[in-house]
Amino acid sequence: MAPAVAMPLMSSASLRTGERLDSRRSAGAWFGILLAAGLVIALVVALVVLVLQNPEPVDVTFLAWTGSVPLSLLFLGVAVGVGIVASVIGSLRTAQLRRRLAEERTITMPGRLPRR
Repeated sequence: MAPAVAMPLMSSASLRTGERLDSRRSAGAWFGILLAAGLVIALVVALVVLVLQNPEPVDVTFLAWTGSVPLSLLFLGVAVGVGIVASVIGSLRTAQLRRRLAEERTITMPGRLPRR
């Protein structure tokens, strides 16, 4: 038997032009996605266990609000609040970077109108 030869990752466009895709970049992206997904799943499982083990009510005071809330609902509320804050901050940063990129394109390509 002849030894197997590894073929480089190539798209249809790169086959025509003879270019080779950088497999390190795509492999790194997939590794990052899988690592993040695993971390999210582990955190969700830990939160579910924490919620199921803490159903007793606790006294909560926040600013001018005082009340008794089951500890599990408090944990869920905090988790959802952190998720919302992180999403808003991430969206603002993404919009900021897109604006900066559009400005740089306008500067490097005079006469071209920025996309809106």
